[in-house]
Amino acid sequence: MPGIPATTRIQLHIALVTSKISAALGECETSATGLTVDPLPLVRVFETELCMIQNRYACEWSPADEVSLLDARLSLYSYVLDQKKPDFPRILHPENEIIAQSSSTARQLLIVLTTFPDALSKGTFHVFRSASYAVFFLLRILGTAPSECIDETGIRNIIRQTFTLIKDVSQIANDRRSQCVRVCRIIEHMIDYEDWNKDTPFLGKAESFMANNYVADVAARGMIKANMRHAAAQPERDCREAMAARDPLEVESNFDLNLSIWDPMEWNLNWQDSDDLLFLRENIGGSS
Repeated sequence: MPGIPATTRIQLHIALVTSKISAALGECETSATGLTVDPLPLVRVFETELCMIQNRYACEWSPADEVSLLDARLSLYSYVLDQKKPDFPRILHPENEIIAQSSSTARQLLIVLTTFPDALSKGTFHVFRSASYAVFFLLRILGTAPSECIDETGIRNIIRQTFTLIKDVSQIANDRRSQCVRVCRIIEHMIDYEDWNKDTPFLGKAESFMANNYVADVAARGMIKANMRHAAAQPERDCREAMAARDPLEVESNFDLNLSIWDPMEWNLNWQDSDDLLFLRENIGGSS
C-alpha cells in the first residue's frame, strides 16, 4: 500500500485479523451464546496470523503498534479462557498452556507501556483501553489460574508499575485514569478465593461477543464487592468526616491510593449506571 504511513498500514492489518477473530470465534450462529464450542484450533490459526504480522512489522512499528498487536493476541486467548470447563482436575485442563501464554502476553503489553510511558500519556484512548484490559486480565488470572501456570510475583510487579504510571499521567484527581487504578486495587485487595467460586454473572449488556466476558466479569465482581464494602464502612467514613470538619488540615487528598478502610471505599461504584471502563466513549489520551 504505497503512500500509506507505516503505522496506519500496521494498524489496518491488525484490525483486519481482529475482525476475523471476532467473526470466527464470537459470532457462531449455531451456539446459544455466540461462542464457538471448540475454539482452540482456530486460536492456533489466528496465532499464526498475528505472528506473521509481528515478523513483518516488528522492525518498524511504534510502541503503540506493538500494544495493539499484543492486545489482539490477548483478546484471542480470552475466547478459550472464557469457556465453561468440565469437572476434571485443574492440572489437566487443556487451557493451561493458554493461561501461561496469555499471562505472558498481558505482561509484555504492560512492559511496553512502562518502558515507553509516552505511548500511554500521549497516546490515544485505545492505548489506555489496552492497558486497562491487560491489567483486568492479569487480575483475573491471579484469582483463577493454577499457580504453577503463572509467575505471580512477576504479574504483581508489572501491575504495580502500571498503577504508578497511570497515577503519574492522570491529569486531575478522580479522572478516568485514577478511577481505573481504584477499580483494579479494589479487585486485587478485596476479592478472595471464595468470591471467584461464586456464580456472579456479568452484569453488562453483551453475553459473549468480542471476547469481553473474561475481563468484564472481573470488573463486575470487583464493583459488587466494593459496593458491599462501601456500605459496611459507612460508620468509619462518618467518623472521619466529623474529625475532618473539626480539623480541616487532616483532610486527605481524594487521589490517595493507599488502601485504608475508607480508601478506595470513598468511591461508591454503581456498575449498572456507570460507563464500561474498558470501552469509554471519550478520548482519554492526548491525541485522537
